Amino acid sequence: MHIYGPPGTIETVDSMLHLGYFASSFEVVAEELEDGGRVGFAGYSVRAVAMDHTVPCLGYILEEDSRPGKFNLKRAKELGIPAGPSYRTLQEGHAVKVGDRTIFPEMVLGAQRKGRKIAISGDTRPSDAFARQAQAADLLIHEATLDSSLEEEAKHYGHTTAKAAAELALRSGVRCLYLYHISPRYEDATPLLQEARQVFPETYVADDLTEVTVRVSPGQEDDGPEADIAMAR
Repeated sequence: MHIYGPPGTIETVDSMLHLGYFASSFEVVAEELEDGGRVGFAGYSVRAVAMDHTVPCLGYILEEDSRPGKFNLKRAKELGIPAGPSYRTLQEGHAVKVGDRTIFPEMVLGAQRKGRKIAISGDTRPSDAFARQAQAADLLIHEATLDSSLEEEAKHYGHTTAKAAAELALRSGVRCLYLYHISPRYEDATPLLQEARQVFPETYVADDLTEVTVRVSPGQEDDGPEADIAMAR
């Protein structure tokens, strides 16, 4: 298991692993990220953003790789490409042979389309740097510890109010906002949701084990069920 975090993570994880008498049955690797550090995975990357909290803290920007352009079925038929595996091969960016001709992906695909983007705040006061990095995210997951009547307390302890989170979402031009890290003083988070929605209507409160499907932006949908890449969280 790889654990990524701000400076100090390696020492913290090492201390935790050596508490008690028993060792982990699997390898645990701790790695530290600085502001702007990036980790690549298959099909997407995760970028760290330094946040404004009382201790070192990072937010994260998850960015999907650019996706192939839309497949032009009419053009494919004009070129005599047989339906079937050749279509998928071209969609994946590889050339195919049709008789003695070579068909390249750019002959049947439109311009590349932007991948999906998710921004996760971690613990933080409202951060202009994070707002810039979260620009145009499909989903913003932002802490909202308190309501705006407790704004000074939130600032003191390095947190954000629901209203401030909504203002950041509006400023960043995101598609959807989910509030989390709600203070346990709220048995019902409805007041926080209501104050956030007055600023940014597309706001929701995340419950434990909430799953959200992040779909491609309007106008960037894929054609046909073969190309459906909806991602569940």
